[in-house]
Amino acid sequence: MSTAIANFLKSKYDNGKIPKQRFENFPTLARLPKRSDGGGDYFITSVLTGNAVAKGPTLAIAQAGYTAGSNNLNVKGAKWTIPWGAWSQVVNIEDFDLKKARSNEVAFINWLDEQIDSLHISFLESMSIQLFTETNRSLGVGTTAGTDTGVVQLSNPSDIVKIHVGDVLDCAAAVDSSTIANGVALYVIAVNKNTGTFTVCHTATGTAGTGAFAGASLSTSTAYYFCMRGAWGALSSPNPIFQGLGDWIPSSDPASTAFNGVDRTTDMAALSGYRYAPTNLASMALRQKITGLVTIMNSRGSCMSAGGITDVILNPEKWQVLVDELQAQGWRPLDGAGMTYGSNSIKWAIGGKTLDIVSDRHCPIGTCYALTMPKDGSNIVLCSVDEFPHIIQEDGLTMLRQSGANTYEHRLQAYPAMAVKAPGWCGRVAV
Repeated sequence: MSTAIANFLKSKYDNGKIPKQRFENFPTLARLPKRSDGGGDYFITSVLTGNAVAKGPTLAIAQAGYTAGSNNLNVKGAKWTIPWGAWSQVVNIEDFDLKKARSNEVAFINWLDEQIDSLHISFLESMSIQLFTETNRSLGVGTTAGTDTGVVQLSNPSDIVKIHVGDVLDCAAAVDSSTIANGVALYVIAVNKNTGTFTVCHTATGTAGTGAFAGASLSTSTAYYFCMRGAWGALSSPNPIFQGLGDWIPSSDPASTAFNGVDRTTDMAALSGYRYAPTNLASMALRQKITGLVTIMNSRGSCMSAGGITDVILNPEKWQVLVDELQAQGWRPLDGAGMTYGSNSIKWAIGGKTLDIVSDRHCPIGTCYALTMPKDGSNIVLCSVDEFPHIIQEDGLTMLRQSGANTYEHRLQAYPAMAVKAPGWCGRVAV
C-alpha cells in the first residue's frame, strides 16, 4: 500500500471514528449517550427502581420494611449484568485496483473514501435497526404467498428498510420458536422497497427462480419471522449484538426468567417499563395514545424524579400522521402554540413539559416509545469495549490481507452493550 493511501486511512479514519454528521439520519442512535470505557466479562450497572422506600412512623417499622423489601431496591445494590455483544463489517479492496491506482492515487483515494463512508453508514444503519428490535430479533414477518421463487412479501412493508442485498438471514415459523426453520443460510439477492418485498436464495451465488425455497427446506404457505443469521432470540444461545429497546421495554409483561440477572416480575413496571393498553386503544387518535402513555408514566412512575420523559419515538409514517392530527386541531409550527419543527423531530408540550417527538425510520411502525434519556447517560446508555466502532489494527495495519486471495480487508468492529438502568422511566404504546 502506498504511503499516501496509508496516511489517508490514518488521518481520516483513525480508529474507525464516524463523523458526527453521519449520525443525522439515525436520530435515536445519535441521541443515545455512549461510553467507550467498557471492559471485563460483562457490563455491570445499577438497577434503578426509584428511591429508597423502607420507611414508617417508627424506626423499627422502617427497618422491617428494609429487611422485607425486594432485592431490587437501589439500597441493596442490585445490578444489571449485561453480556457484551459483537458486530463486524468489512469492505474489500483488490490488490490489482491498488496497483492500478499508482498513476492516479487521487482518484483511487476518492473511491476509497466513498467505500469507507458507505461502510460507516451501513454500520450505523445496522446498529439503529438493532436498537429497535424486539426480544426475538425479528427484522420482519413475511410470506411467499404460495410461490417458490424466493420472493418474500413483508406483512409490514415499512420493515423493508431493515433488509439489504447481501444480508444473510435465518427464519423461524413462530415468534417463540427455538428452531430455525431453514437448514441453510438465506442470502438476500434483491430488494424492492416500493412493494416491501425481498428475494432470497439458499446459495450465495444463486439466482431467483423455481426451487429457491425448496433448497432451503421452506414452506411456501407459511409466514416466517426473518432475522440476521445466528441472532434469533429464541435460540438457547443466540449470538449477542446488543439488547435493544424491545428487550428492555418488551411489548408484554415478561416472565420470571432472569433478565441480565434480575427477576423483573418483582416490580413489573419499574423493571420492564410501562405498557399503555386501555380497552379503547384501537379507537383512539394517535395524539391521544401518546398523551395517554405520557400521562400514565408521569402519574404512576418515577421518571419525573429524573427530570421526566425526554424523547417520544415514532416511525416516520406515524410521525406524519401525528403532525397532520395536530395541525387539524389548530396547532401550527413556530406560532407559540406548543409545537415547533426540527430536522428529525417536533417539540410538543405535553403535561407541562416540552418533549421531542422524534421521527426514526427504524422504529417499528406499530410502536411508539417514550424514553427518559438524559444526555449524561444516567438512565439509557450504550457502552462499548473500545470505540464504537473501531478499526481492527492492533498489528498496526488498517487493511488486512485475506488468506487465499489477493484482496485486502478494512475491518470495522464493535463490542457494544446497552443498558436501561431504570426501565420504569420509559414506556411504549401500540400505534
